[in-house]
Amino acid sequence: MIAKYSEGQKVKIIPLVGTDGYADLQIRRHVNKTGTVVKSYCITRDEMPDLSKMFVYPDVYSYDVRLDKDGDIVRGIPEIALEPKIFHGS
Repeated sequence: MIAKYSEGQKVKIIPLVGTDGYADLQIRRHVNKTGTVVKSYCITRDEMPDLSKMFVYPDVYSYDVRLDKDGDIVRGIPEIALEPKIFHGS
């Protein structure tokens, strides 16, 4: 399995909703924020906390993202909750 994003890549955090229709609380408060990938790693379903298992698929890549606005690092964002940041020319 290959990571979709690499360290240094700009990304945007997008909504992540579980099969029960509820949004992941960690992701929801960061939706539409942009940042830079600082670390990527593969997490198996067995390694996920019980409450997070409904939001991820087995053997999913997760990322630590440094937010552009305040420099905080959001840890463990599943790959499905990211999209590439698109730059618009002026």
